[in-house]
Amino acid sequence: MLRAVKREPHLSNPISYLFLVLPYGISNGFCSITLPFVLVRGGFSVAAAASVVALGLSANLWRFAGAPVVDLTLTLRRWFWLGLAASIATLLGLGLMPLQRENVVLLTVVVFIAQIGANLVILPSGGFIAHTVPEEEKGRAGGWYQAGNLGGTGIGGGAGVWMASHVSFFAASAVLAGLMLLCGLALRFVPDVKPFTGESVRHRLRAMGAPVVDLLPPPRGLPPRV
Repeated sequence: MLRAVKREPHLSNPISYLFLVLPYGISNGFCSITLPFVLVRGGFSVAAAASVVALGLSANLWRFAGAPVVDLTLTLRRWFWLGLAASIATLLGLGLMPLQRENVVLLTVVVFIAQIGANLVILPSGGFIAHTVPEEEKGRAGGWYQAGNLGGTGIGGGAGVWMASHVSFFAASAVLAGLMLLCGLALRFVPDVKPFTGESVRHRLRAMGAPVVDLLPPPRGLPPRV
């Protein structure tokens, strides 16, 4: 017989990260699959739709810079709720926005903000794993983390396209936004993590950059003339 494992109040269950990471995957899948599908069907060229997605998703390139800010300022739980609120608001905003070619700049900005919000969901989730999951269960937590990432992308893209095709684009955004909000309820089962003290964001960024600089090859002088 299986026995229930009683967990310490400062520890979290690895399966929690399936639900905490789902909003990131949903936002990513909606912006990278459902949105371009609807844009092309509405008269955008493939190149224009791809530009909106590519520029919007470029927010993910700056995740490394957001990590020290998340670690050193607010609690991880507050950062998660801020990111989730931004993700939900931008998803609803995309569903309400007229998808016209003259709005391409605004669309790009909203997608960019959506991905910033999504990153503020996934960064605290990684911090929770680091600080509240026992060492022997971190592998399981990482598996559920990836399941939430890939599963959310499938839901945001696959289910989003189906609802946009059979109901409406706004219905797709509203249902997925509601699902993201429900996923946030899993946070009540994860203990909060307070920010680190005694270290600045600038210091942390410099510490992160030092190993990168060490990887760069040393400058080489020109060969001597014969």
